[in-house]
Amino acid sequence: MQLKENYIIDKKTKVLGSGQFGKVFKTCSTKDKDHIVAIKVLNKHKFQEHIDQIMQEVAILNKLDHPNIVSYHETYDDNKFLYLVMEYVNGKELYDKMIEGSGGCIGERQVAGYIEQLFRALNHCHANGVVHRDVKPQNIMITESGSLRLLDFGLSKVKEKNSLRTRAGTPLFMAPEVLNGDYGKEADIWSVGVMIYVLVSGQYPFHANSSRDLFPLIRDCKWSFHEQEFSKVSRNCKDLISKLLVKSPTDRLNGKKALEHPWFTS
Repeated sequence: MQLKENYIIDKKTKVLGSGQFGKVFKTCSTKDKDHIVAIKVLNKHKFQEHIDQIMQEVAILNKLDHPNIVSYHETYDDNKFLYLVMEYVNGKELYDKMIEGSGGCIGERQVAGYIEQLFRALNHCHANGVVHRDVKPQNIMITESGSLRLLDFGLSKVKEKNSLRTRAGTPLFMAPEVLNGDYGKEADIWSVGVMIYVLVSGQYPFHANSSRDLFPLIRDCKWSFHEQEFSKVSRNCKDLISKLLVKSPTDRLNGKKALEHPWFTS
């Protein structure tokens, strides 16, 4: 089997995680033990109904090449499994760093460094017609050196001329236009606004006990800065959030303009 000729994978191989369709292993090349990779091993029987979605994710990753986006290397195949060889990111989920932070948040200057890298990753996606559709701290890894990687393109779509219609993503990070079933790349930018808000304050801009109660708040764009949580947050940070969490996608700051915001240089 060609996979085992190129990568060490056996009963002793470390499992990084598991999901609905299979497991992710950390391993290395048989020719160079310093070449560490992550291999998604997907059970074909379990994902038969989702094969188009998985192959679409592979196709999207194949067209993206950016230092802040997890790298896809190659695919192997046999009768029972599909093997996706990916870059191994040695670090932590941004969500875990948030939970470990004081009051469930991270220092503002550190957040600015992460968000600047995230905008660069998303700008590359959008320039290639890709809408991520699930931008959130759980889908971002931070390496030990502080470099960001955007992950999990399972819900991503290549947007052609027409708007996207299917509601997708994580409710707390969904843009109003996603709920209305008529959206594009601007929805990712909204999600970044939610991320900045929660990373610097430890709170979400929209609060509700259920999606049924949450979605009207998002649709109406009803949010505010909580005085206590934002008392030490800079004016520039709050200004950027205010320009991202805008109901109309056409009035929302785009990714390129966002990188010019003084929050990143102040």
